[in-house]
Amino acid sequence: APNEILIDLGHEFTNIFAIHQGRCIFTREQNLGMKALVEEISRYAGISTTEAENVLAQGSPAENLQQVMAQFRSETANEINRMIQHFFADSSMNRVHRIWLSGGGSVMQGLVQEVAEMTGVPTYKAEPFGGFELPKHLDPLFVQKMGPTFLTAFGLAIRED
Repeated sequence: APNEILIDLGHEFTNIFAIHQGRCIFTREQNLGMKALVEEISRYAGISTTEAENVLAQGSPAENLQQVMAQFRSETANEINRMIQHFFADSSMNRVHRIWLSGGGSVMQGLVQEVAEMTGVPTYKAEPFGGFELPKHLDPLFVQKMGPTFLTAFGLAIRED
C-alpha cells in the first residue's frame, strides 16, 4: 500500500496526517492557516478582512496582490515540506508516494504545483465528491473547486460508528 500524506489547510491551523497501509500513523498540528493570508491581503490592500476573504474566494486576485499570494504560497509549501521532513525524522517511513491537500487553503491557485515541486512528491487536491452523482441544482464547477474544503465534513458524514 502506498504511503500518503494528507495536509488539511484550515483557517488558523494546518494538520498533517501520515497514512500507512490505510491507517493514520502520525498527526501534527501547525499554527499556519489562511487567516494569515487574509490579514496580509487586508493590510496590503487597505481593505477589511471580510473584503480580503471575498478577494480570495474569487480565485484570481488583482495583479497588485499576486506578489502577496506568491509569497504566502511559497511559505506554505516550505512549511508543508518541513512538516513532512519532521515526520520522516520521527518515523521509520522514508518515502511518501502521494500528498493530498484539503481544507480552505488547498484551493489556493498554484499551491498543488508548488508543494509538488518543493517536496518532489506527486500532489493532488482531495476530491471527496469525485465519482458521486451530484444533484442537478449544484454547480459542478463549484463542487470541484470547493470540494477539498468539505473533506472533514464528508468523512464524518460517511463514518460508521
